[in-house]
Amino acid sequence: MKLKELYEKRASLQEQMRAITDAAEKRAEKSLTNDEEAQLKGLVEERSKLDTQIKAAEILEAEDKRQAEAAVAEKRGNAESSAEKRAFCDYMRNGHITEEQRTAITTENGAVMIPKEISQRIILGLQGAFELMNGVDLRITSHAKTFVEPILSGDMTLKRITVGAANDEGAATFEGIEIKAYDYRLPVIPVSITLMEGSDADIEGAIVALLTEHIARGLTNLATTGGTATDGVQAIVPKVSVATAASATAITYADLVDLLAKVKSPHNGKGVASFMMNSTTRAALMKVLDEQGRPIFIESPREGEPDRIFGRTVVINDEMPDIAAGKVPIIFGDLKKYVLRIVQGVRVRVYQEEKFYKDNCIGVQAFVSADGQLIAKTGKYEPLAGLKMKAS
Repeated sequence: MKLKELYEKRASLQEQMRAITDAAEKRAEKSLTNDEEAQLKGLVEERSKLDTQIKAAEILEAEDKRQAEAAVAEKRGNAESSAEKRAFCDYMRNGHITEEQRTAITTENGAVMIPKEISQRIILGLQGAFELMNGVDLRITSHAKTFVEPILSGDMTLKRITVGAANDEGAATFEGIEIKAYDYRLPVIPVSITLMEGSDADIEGAIVALLTEHIARGLTNLATTGGTATDGVQAIVPKVSVATAASATAITYADLVDLLAKVKSPHNGKGVASFMMNSTTRAALMKVLDEQGRPIFIESPREGEPDRIFGRTVVINDEMPDIAAGKVPIIFGDLKKYVLRIVQGVRVRVYQEEKFYKDNCIGVQAFVSADGQLIAKTGKYEPLAGLKMKAS
């Protein structure tokens, strides 16, 4: 039964109930007869059941309406998205925007901006581009506003209460480390027009893959060694305390044991801590044996699972320094204590200029807002430590 019919049936029941009560009001005693009372009771029960049916029908109708509106919005969004992508790809291939396409694509300072949908694919790609991105605490935010990550510093020793003893307030402080959003850009990348001229060329895929790799590589470099201390993404390697290796050119089993001891529980536990190093250092550690002559480096037997040292996962980051005098080729500890923040919405410009055209290319440039900070204070329970090679 349709909702309209249910409403009409309920109105009919209401009229029948009103007729019975009005008839009783006209009598001198103003009371119901036994038959009227039974009839009224039946109508009330029937209306109660009908109310339940109406409520269910209203819910279903509202859901049907919501789904229909969502389908229309999705269809409209897909159409708009397809129009954006078609306009962008046409511009990449042909170097111009038709009048019909001007409402579907954005221009800024004489350059065409990449559609939001393609930009979103770059952001999603960053999350799996490099092992460091999965090792640290990666935050993708929808805005560029500064947020504060809370941290405790100072003495938090548990002490027994003694009657009459002074309360040592102020021994520890609750602070915050600001995670901002600094603007970075890649250099303009020439992209061959010949590469894109084929009708089967996946222009979107090529742009996404190209920019995802270079943005991830740039952020990884900043977060590892290239970042500044105060006004941008902070580098991990210069920030951590270190254990010093016995040699300037080789890492031993004893060196790794000392590094393991440098980071205290719970930051050094299995399932929490990781060793971070580059591919060359990994190759060197694959040759290191423990005191019983067994290899300390355990390769994962299954694809997609990390290798391990001392039961802790190994993160490969080729921005880490090589093994050399005075360098820090290995970081150990809880990498999740490093927050890498990226603002959602990578901005990409496409330039059609003569300096690119002379080489049969167009120019592509990406801009990203990011910040990275180690959420820790120096002291007894530092979450990360590095192995520094002996000075030559």
